[in-house]
Parts: sequence; structure tokens; C-alpha cells
Amino acid sequence: MSKREDCDACFQGVCHVKKVILEGFRITDQLAIDRTNNILYAQLDHRTTAIFLDEARMRTVHDLKTTGLAVDQKNQVLYSSLNGVIYKHTYQEHGYTTETAFKLDRPTTPARLRYEDVLYTINEDGSSAYYRESSKSFAGYDNLDIFAVTDMANVKNITNWFFVSGDKLYRYILDDYNRMSWHLISGNKHVLSIGKNGDVYFGSADEKVIYKLDRETMELVKYGDYVDGSVVDFVFDKDENIVFLDADGSVARWVPRGEACDEHDNTFQNFEFLR
Repeated sequence: MSKREDCDACFQGVCHVKKVILEGFRITDQLAIDRTNNILYAQLDHRTTAIFLDEARMRTVHDLKTTGLAVDQKNQVLYSSLNGVIYKHTYQEHGYTTETAFKLDRPTTPARLRYEDVLYTINEDGSSAYYRESSKSFAGYDNLDIFAVTDMANVKNITNWFFVSGDKLYRYILDDYNRMSWHLISGNKHVLSIGKNGDVYFGSADEKVIYKLDRETMELVKYGDYVDGSVVDFVFDKDENIVFLDADGSVARWVPRGEACDEHDNTFQNFEFLR
């Protein structure tokens, strides 16, 4: 990236500056966001916390150390998990109400949660599952038993998934025999995120680059790059700005300045994408 003194990142040719939101807390490795109300969720000092980005204030959601965070963007419900139970938290004027959403039928505890049309879990033992409305239970994914999955994201309205296992990135698709099959597409670790329009993004801390999936070509193209820090997890706020957890434990947001900036070539060079 062609860096200016006041340009910390360059996304789609626009200069962005880094604005720190939180520092000095113990934060786990997953963020979640309610884009309607611009509320960021994180585990701070072993409690689930809501950070109101438009108001610069925080509120405790849950006092216990839960794992996994995900927001249903249709109704702004937050999900978290603890001891084999998935909870849902609803924001009201005077605080949050918490109730049981699902009791899991397996001993493993979800390490990560995501909500994209349905709730799905990425468990501590590396297994993954999604909530199947027809059976009112969680079902595992076919042909993924050999992987310890640590992250997963799907392309909205398309039978295409991506997952991370063993610090490698894989594509998971329906093959010609109507079976789900996987393909290695990168030997580098990536963190996955979903934008407000259902687009899938891939962060590479080694390269300090964010990639985006092109829905037409099904290839990864460069969305932008950054100078300092190392992205551990990231989400998009209501204005589609990237909010990220840095490897140093801080949470920050890249805010556009409006000036143009230069990026490197925008083609994913690390692998030949397998269709």
C-alpha cells in the first residue's frame, strides 16, 4: 500500500484512518455486531458486553463467561453459549433480557457462533453444525469429519461455504454428484467475516490484506490492505466500516477520510482458485 502519514488502510482506493474503540481489556477472539443499532458485542474481562458505537458507551449483557457470539440481523437478537446451552439476548430500553434458545444434545461447547439465515456452531472439538428447523435440532455437515474446523462462513443464496482448519482455507461446495465436497484453496490462515449485503470477506494477517469474494467469478479479489496491526477477527458496522480485534487485544475501526490511496494488484495471488 502507498502509505500517507494520515492513512492507516486503503480499501477500494479510499484512505482510512484507525480509530481505537477499546483497549486495556481481556477480549476473546470473536466479535459480533447488530448493524441496525450499531452495537458491537465482545467478551470483555469474562463478561458479555455491548459497545454502543454511536454513543461511545458500554452495557453488560451477561455476567458469565460465555463462548461464541452471533447476531440475527433480522431481529437484532444476540446469541451466546455456555455449558451446553445457547442463549438469546434481546436489547430493551433498560437493559438485556436473557433466555434459553437451545439446549445442545452433545457435550461439546460451541467456541464460535454465526447467524446467516440459520444459526450454526463451530465447536471446541472442531466439529460444526447448523440448526435444522424441520427437526428442531442441530445437524452436522457432510464430509467434514476429518477436519477440526475453527471458522466457517457461507455465501448467501449460493451453495458455497468456506472454512478454516489447521490454519488453511478451504472451499466447501456441492459437487457434480450432488454431494458436499471440500477443496484446499490457500495454505495461509484467514479470518472470515460477512458484510451487510451477505458478501464474504477474508482477512490475512500475514499479508495485512482483506479479500472479498466476487460472486460472478467466484474468485477472491483484494478489498484493501492496511499498515499496522494484525487482524484476529473483524465485522462490518452499519456504514460498512471494518471494526476489528487486533492481536494486541485492542478493538479499532477503520474510518474513511475520503482521499484516494493506492493499493497493490487486486488479484488473489496465493493460490489457484479451484471451482
